[in-house]
Formats: sequence, C-alpha cells, structure tokens
Amino acid sequence: MQAILHSIKASLRRCQGKFAHHSSSGIAVTLGITGTVMAINSLGWLQLLEFQAFDFFTRQQPSVEQDSRIAVLEVAEQDISALGRWPISDEQLAELLEKVNDYEPRVVGLDLYRDVEVPPGLPRLNEVYQSMPNLVGVEKAVGQPVPPSPTLQSLGQVALADLVLDPDNRVRRSLISIQPGPDELKLGISTTLALHYLAAEGISPETAEDGSETIRLGKSRFEALGDRSGGYQGIDSGGYQMMINYRGGKDGGREVFPTYSVMEVLNGTLPKEALADRIVLVGVTAPSLNDAFMTPYNTSFSNRRRNMPGVFIHAHLTRQMLTASLEGKGLLGYWSEPWEYAWIGLWAIAAAGVSWRLLQSSSLRKLVPPGWLVFGGTITMGGAIVLSGYGLFTLGWWVPVGAPLVATVTMSVAMVAYHNQILERLALVDELTQVANRRQFDRVLRQKIQQQKHVSLILCDIDYFKPYNDTYGHQAGDACLTQVARAIRQAVRRADIVARYGGEEFAVILPNTHPELAEEIGERVRAKVESLGLEHSGSQVGPHVTLSCGVTTINEGHLASDAALRLADKALYLAKNQGRNCVVLRLDGGSGDAVNAISI
Repeated sequence: MQAILHSIKASLRRCQGKFAHHSSSGIAVTLGITGTVMAINSLGWLQLLEFQAFDFFTRQQPSVEQDSRIAVLEVAEQDISALGRWPISDEQLAELLEKVNDYEPRVVGLDLYRDVEVPPGLPRLNEVYQSMPNLVGVEKAVGQPVPPSPTLQSLGQVALADLVLDPDNRVRRSLISIQPGPDELKLGISTTLALHYLAAEGISPETAEDGSETIRLGKSRFEALGDRSGGYQGIDSGGYQMMINYRGGKDGGREVFPTYSVMEVLNGTLPKEALADRIVLVGVTAPSLNDAFMTPYNTSFSNRRRNMPGVFIHAHLTRQMLTASLEGKGLLGYWSEPWEYAWIGLWAIAAAGVSWRLLQSSSLRKLVPPGWLVFGGTITMGGAIVLSGYGLFTLGWWVPVGAPLVATVTMSVAMVAYHNQILERLALVDELTQVANRRQFDRVLRQKIQQQKHVSLILCDIDYFKPYNDTYGHQAGDACLTQVARAIRQAVRRADIVARYGGEEFAVILPNTHPELAEEIGERVRAKVESLGLEHSGSQVGPHVTLSCGVTTINEGHLASDAALRLADKALYLAKNQGRNCVVLRLDGGSGDAVNAISI
C-alpha cells in the first residue's frame, strides 16, 4: 500500500501544474480521498457495488450459440403430473436411466439427491447404477450435508452438488473441489462431468510446477479464487472455487443448452441424436420443488421466476470448463491487490485532474456554471470506468468498478469544495502578504466586538515606507511587506487575527485580551519587525525597517468597530508623533476620550 501511495504522489507531482499555486494542498486532498476509498474498499463496504457491476456486465454479454456438447433433461411441473408422484420411485428412476443410457451419452450427471430408498424398485436401480460407469450421482457436503446413494458411493461415482452463495444470496462462483481430509478430494459435479468428457479427448488436469494452486487443463490455466479476488473482500474462499462466466444473454441462460423433458425419454419420443455423445444433466426445474437460485440475471426488480434451476447453473459451469479447455477462452481472471489499488488510484487522480481543469477553464465557466461542468465531467468519467470495466470483463478480467466510481465521485465533489475554498480564501486574504484583507478584517472585528467582553486592536504602520519604495523599488517594497506580515504573524498568538489594513498598514485583532497584554503583544510585534534587520537608508528612525503601533481595548461592546478603529488610529498617530518605532496604548473613557496614553 505504501509503495502505491508513493507512486500516486509522484504522479500527482508531475501533474501539479493543474493545481496552479495550490498543488501541495491538492495533492494532500487527492491522496487523502484515494487512501480513504482504498481503506473502505478493503473493509468490504463496496463489495455489493462490485456485485452489481459484475451482474450488469454478465447481463450485457451477448448470448452464445446453443452448446451441442451438453443437454439438460428437466423435471418440470408437467412431468411431475405425468409421473404421478415426487420423488419418483426407484423403479421409475431405473427405467429413466436405462432409456437415457440407450441414447449413448458420453456421461450422465444425475442432479437428484437419492440417499434413501423410494419403493418399489431399489434392486433394479442398483443394477442400473452398476451397469453405468458413465453415471455421476450427487451429494451435499457443505452446510447441512445430504449423503449420496450408497451404491454410487461404493462405485466412486459421486460428485458435489453444492452451490456457493454470495452475501446477497446470488450464485456467482462455484465449488470446483474440496478437501475434507488430508488424502481425500471431492469434486463438484460440473468438474466431474467436464473431466469425463475431456478424458475422451485425451485431456487431463496437470498441476503447476511452481507448487501453486493453478491447474492446467487443455488450453487454459485454472486459478483458484482468493478471498480478495476481483470485487471480493474477505470472502470464505475455502476449497477450490472459480467464478462462473454465465453466457446466457439477458434471458437467463436456458437457451444455451438443448433442453428436453424426462417424459420425452420415457415415452420414447426423443430423437436418438438428441443425447448421443453428449453430457446429459438430469435435474428438476419445477418451481414447486424449490431448487432454483438467484444469479446475476436477477435484477433488483426481478421475482422468483427469474431464478435459475441448479441443473442449469451446473450446465453453465460445465460448459465454461469445456470451452476453456478446448478453446482457451471463457475463464475470468483477477488482478493482484497492488494492481487493483493502482487502478483505483489512477482513476482518482484522473478525476482530480479533470475536475480541476474544468473548474479552472475560464472559457467554459462563461457558458456553464462550474458545478455543472464538474457534474458533466464526473458522469463522463463514470461512463469511462464502466466501459473500461466491461471491456476488460469481455476479455476475461473482473476488475473493481465500484471503488473507482466512488473515488471519482468523491474526488469531484472534493475538488469543487476545494475550489470554492480557494475562491473564498482569495476573497478574504491579501494576495501579496497572505494575511486577512480589509474585508475579512472588518467582518471579524465586528463579530468579536459583539461576542466578547474584551477585544484589543493593534494598528501598525511601517515607518517611512514611501522613501523605502522610492529608494529600493516596488519589488523590494512588496518583499518588505511580505516579510513584515510574516514577522507580525510570528509575534502574535495563534488565536489573533493579522490583516493588511491598507498600503503599508497592518492590523491585529486580539480576542479576549486586556490592555496590559495587548500592549505587551504590540511591543513583541514592534521588536520582531525591527529584528528582521531590513536595510532602510531612507528612514529617519534608524538604519533598518521599523514599525509604529497604536493599541486600544474595547470593553463589553462599548464601542462600535468604526469607533474602535478611530481610537486605535489616534494611538498610532501618537506613536508617530513620539518619534515612531514605538507602541502607544490609548483607552476609551466612555465618551471616546483617551484616558491613558503610554509610550514605549
């Protein structure tokens, strides 16, 4: 993370021209927001947003042609009515499997739990099991287990039918295998069916030579899903999991596979070529049996009728594994975490740069308000993020989209706020000396007098400043003003407000300050400026730049701000008459008359 932040900071410095004179603050804002979004993302708070992006991309993919390698035999509501019961008896299941086998399929996946006897016909069913080495039954091993058929288990013809649900109860990933014990490995039904099919093509899995969990199968390398792969953050990635790259178009995926009714098989009306040399998956699709799951094809507004039966989910994963192994495509890959952080950071930097450029564009601001400019830029960048994410998705990469979107929107809002803050600062701060200007001074003085019991005021004037300008030039005069302003800020307290009152005059507002302390602070200001040692050959006071100060104190709002200024100005006038380079305190006696004058 530190290396990435340093890289982002370096990139920002290269782009600092976009931030004019405020590049350091702009970099700090950008780094802060980028780091915050990264932290939020790592906590998993944006995971549901990434799920939405994944689902949207899945639905936008064009549907593929019907896959002739896989056929689905479904048990629909009308089949249950024709069979007269559910679950069907062992006799009926034996007859169905026998007739399916007569079609000479390459492998048959029986996606029906069959752990208990359903009389009559168990002996015949066991005989059929033993006569079909290409048959694969199922069990459920994760969560509430459902054991397999004892006969199929003894034959080693059992696979997992478990489906993995994401936190929003959608099926986006699959369980390829689990390892219950040190020497025990159980494969998912899709994996088992695909391996049976590929074995006839002379393809078998090979483990990676580097000792990783990567497996080569035909033309593709299969990489196990990690707990932070893609848009996931801290999921349970136990076993060997893989993302399902559904390719069913917007209608949900049934059209990808030739689908037939079990009654067509039992009645003998299904053509011979319908199942020959194919992977045949037998499963239930009847809504009453509740074997359907939410997938990326379920939108926020869809109902249960959009749920996908488990048999079709297994078919999609089987197809994905075949396509990857035989054609070298169809798998979804993931970037490493550093690359994902860099991806998020780059979009955040781009958002900062674009927003700032739009806010600084004087020609565009004449046509459109700055806020609307940034809004349009943010919408455009959001579209670019989504299009980039979708483009990478179609190429087989699932990258974060939600986090860059959040970073872009947040950064744009922050840039608008930062820009407004700069404009406000420019309106209230003297551009040369970087202290408060006269407008800000007048506003703060009125507030302090109304709100506080004791407010002191210092008016300062640089002695013989016109001769200084005439002698050294206006550029030197500006430099002198800047240094004097800095010295005054250093001499006063943090709560005091320093302002450029006009020309070579400065003012200091001292909140909650009694006369004695105000006089002391005035002396500190005078001494600090004199200690600068700025050469001033035109001064009649001494060889260096000096300051005259007039001090007054307003008690409990007795004076308005303009009266207080007049009193401080009188004190400054006295300081000049007493030889300059001194501090004079002048107080109000209730009628505006000076009752005390102290020269230092």
